[in-house]
Amino acid sequence: MKTRILSTLATMTWLLIGGPVFAQDSFRQPTWDRAMATEVIKNADTQTALHRLFRLARDGDNRSLQEALSAIVEDKSLPAPVADYLLFSFAIGLSDLDADSVSPEILRFLNSYQPRTLVPHDENAAAGAPLFNVQAAAAGIQNAWERQRAGNQALLLNNETPETWIRRYLAATPAGRRGFLDALADISPEQLEALGRAGAVRLQERPELTLLVAMTGVRSEDLYLVWQSIEYGQASDLPAVLRAVTGQLDSTECAELLHRSLGLDSTTAKALAIAQLGPASLNETRSQDALFNTLGSRELGAGAALVLSASSDPQVQHRLNEIAHKQDGLAGQRASLAINLRQVDEGAVQ
Repeated sequence: MKTRILSTLATMTWLLIGGPVFAQDSFRQPTWDRAMATEVIKNADTQTALHRLFRLARDGDNRSLQEALSAIVEDKSLPAPVADYLLFSFAIGLSDLDADSVSPEILRFLNSYQPRTLVPHDENAAAGAPLFNVQAAAAGIQNAWERQRAGNQALLLNNETPETWIRRYLAATPAGRRGFLDALADISPEQLEALGRAGAVRLQERPELTLLVAMTGVRSEDLYLVWQSIEYGQASDLPAVLRAVTGQLDSTECAELLHRSLGLDSTTAKALAIAQLGPASLNETRSQDALFNTLGSRELGAGAALVLSASSDPQVQHRLNEIAHKQDGLAGQRASLAINLRQVDEGAVQ
């Protein structure tokens, strides 16, 4: 059981490390072998210590909790991997508690902790990277709690005007804005529509409202609002908008949005629409026609071919064969590409 937990936590910390942390630790050499560090933790009684830490956290005894965490760091007899594991596991476990279950001082303590167990980095064995990145775990908890607090605040604004809700949303941090968006799930359809319309009016002036307008449109099944967020929203939010759309709207609605998106000026936006909305509406004739008409595009044809290659519709495959054998140029080449991709996929399945 503990081995599986160790493996999971190690995987999580590598995901949390990312590029910036690697750059930060690239000048520090490894201090432990990964397998040896894991073995040391397996042989330690970590559950007793963690049980006490979480009990103090649930009891709200921040003073004793601070002392217990400091004792772990200051205990010279405690191997570094065990100390890092305890602090990391405690930080991750805070996600199961309500926001602000521990004092800001506790989070600052975790945020300032420098892991002592550095193992060889996957991309450069001479560079040491934390086996358990306590700082990243603490930062994740802070963001999660800020998101939770903001969501609760947003629900308290249900009786306020849409303008007040939007003003508070714009004033929130990125994590806080995600909390506001979470709260949309508990807002009435009438409030959603009013909020979405108010946001759409200000969208060109305040592109930060892109996700808000998109999510109100998705949740209220208002295609107008979704399209406003695609047409006038900021480009950096478009992938998130399209992911939300394909997860909530039906294939007919996705086909309509794909058709409109292919009329946009931005090649990047059109490519994203093909990649996200194409597969979600591939059974719709309108989408199929749009993708076939795009095969000859130098910038977009390969993406359209990739989407069409996933179709098992005999008519789609017949059209691809017709184009591949009868048309020269990019359209014929892309049709052949789609056919070859499908043959490869079918071969892989067999």
